[in-house]
Amino acid sequence: MNNAALATRLAGKGFDEIDEAVWDRVFDINVKGTWRVTKAAASLLREAKPGRVVNLASDTALWGGDLFLHYITSKGAIIA
Repeated sequence: MNNAALATRLAGKGFDEIDEAVWDRVFDINVKGTWRVTKAAASLLREAKPGRVVNLASDTALWGGDLFLHYITSKGAIIA
């Protein structure tokens, strides 16, 4: 099961106030981290027959939220 999240102290900035380095860090942990864990486990999952991947995301991506775009977008990527 994958459940990566960087959310603490992210809220409170409008879209144009989010620093690119913070945006990248959120995506590195929340999206790329999920991919990394799945990739690392892939061979074990193939051997397990049937191996399964379960990715957890936040429902925040479904209803949105003010001043939290980087987190919401990263969780939407996991849902997609």
